[in-house]
Amino acid sequence: MEKHKEELLKRSEERLALATLVGNLGLWDWNIETDEVFYNDIYFSMLGYSSEPFPFTTETWKILVYPEDQEFLFNSIQTALTQKNSSWRIEFRMKHASRGYRWIRCQGQVVEYSEKGLPLRAVGIHQDVTQQKRTEKELLENERKYRALFDNMSSGVVIHNVVDGGNEFIIEEVNRSFLQVTRKSREEILGRKNREVFPGLNETIYKTYAKVYEKGMAMDVKSFNYKDDLLNLWADVHIFKLFSGEIVSIFNDFTGRKKIEDALENEKKRFENIINLSNDLFFLLDEDGKVIYNNIKVEKITKYTSFELKKMDIKSILFNFQTGKIFSAKGLLNKGCVVTNIVNIIHKNGEMTPLEMQCKRMPDGTIQCFCRDITRRKKFESALLRQQKDLEEKQEQLKEMNTALKVLIRQSRQEKNELKENLTINFLGLIEPYFKQLKKTNLSGRQLGSIKVIEEILEDLTSPFMCSSTAMNLKLSPAEFKIANLIKQGMTSKEIAGELNCSPQTIDKHRSNIRKKIGVKNKGISLRDILLQNIK
Repeated sequence: MEKHKEELLKRSEERLALATLVGNLGLWDWNIETDEVFYNDIYFSMLGYSSEPFPFTTETWKILVYPEDQEFLFNSIQTALTQKNSSWRIEFRMKHASRGYRWIRCQGQVVEYSEKGLPLRAVGIHQDVTQQKRTEKELLENERKYRALFDNMSSGVVIHNVVDGGNEFIIEEVNRSFLQVTRKSREEILGRKNREVFPGLNETIYKTYAKVYEKGMAMDVKSFNYKDDLLNLWADVHIFKLFSGEIVSIFNDFTGRKKIEDALENEKKRFENIINLSNDLFFLLDEDGKVIYNNIKVEKITKYTSFELKKMDIKSILFNFQTGKIFSAKGLLNKGCVVTNIVNIIHKNGEMTPLEMQCKRMPDGTIQCFCRDITRRKKFESALLRQQKDLEEKQEQLKEMNTALKVLIRQSRQEKNELKENLTINFLGLIEPYFKQLKKTNLSGRQLGSIKVIEEILEDLTSPFMCSSTAMNLKLSPAEFKIANLIKQGMTSKEIAGELNCSPQTIDKHRSNIRKKIGVKNKGISLRDILLQNIK
């Protein structure tokens, strides 16, 4: 029997030795009363030592334990020893021979007590957990990084636990962005069903969740709109499944952008309404002059559809369009100028409408062109030009008539002057000499009175004409005046003598007197030319 017990004890010790060897466990056995401690070889080898230099007491612990951990270690052991059925599990650092300090997990237990209940013996093991500690530290660091990334993502993230075979989803975790977007607290939503927290979610999302859970493939829901009594959100949703089975939804909220886009769309529609109500034609062109947009007025006039006009080169429908002036690299548009041109827009049927076009390049490179139909203005200008031409023709006719009238007036004045001259000549040259001859005859007083009255009447009649004669005329005697007029008519001295029934010598004498009176005697100047210039 004793032999059998010894064999059992031996086998037990062998198993313990194998266990400590395989587990790389340092074994210690502490006699609490004597402070003697038994250490196996692995206890020291795991720290890179042999057992020779160390005392087999607790002093070895003080030598090897990291100074800052000693107080914590011994206090923990003393506390454990005061307890019934005491045991402890403590982690601390011990000095390695060549690798710095190693983390050791110490597990011990009191195995023998005195009759008074005082601990007498304790046994335990040391295990090197340095790698585990590093792994735990790395895990903690990764968890910290994950949490920082998770909480600081601009996108909202929600993690769901799947229940009821994918028919229901419980909210397990959310990040800060999700809470900010949904205006909720963690306490309000964690651990609750998705349908309870967000009643406005439509079935499209839940069907997508179920499909992702079943198939394991990621899916996207674009431009998702969530509405309830408090929220009206727009988001793009990316949904995928974790290896652990949870469903993750990443929400990229673009509600602000959607509001801006809606505002821009409303402004665009408002602009289009204003442009379409305008009587002007409007083109929006790209940098190369191709049509991007046009208002309804363009389609009404040209009979082209909006689809036909789209991307049509503006030069193909405009006649007399100065492309070089507008679209060249050094053109006026590239200098920021507003360019005005008179062009003709070509209709689909080949007809043309005149337009006044104003173009301006915008900051984004596009070109805005406002075109006004100037058909009525062109007609008015044409009518105005015709009227101007008619006026010019009439003015020319009036000039000709005025010239003719001046000629007639000049002729009339000349005839009038000639009439005056003739009247004066007749009176002075013909009538007055006879009055003088009559006065020399034996007339009665009554007859002389009658002649005087006749002279006064004739003088009254001729006095205006006489007053208008030149001073030169008044120097000539009646006979000389009469001869002067006959000379003006181009008659020779002989012809005048025959006309006046006198001798040519008498006429030559009168001619000499006339030259003397008008200051051209002995000057070799034609008497007739002088008389024509001076006697009117």
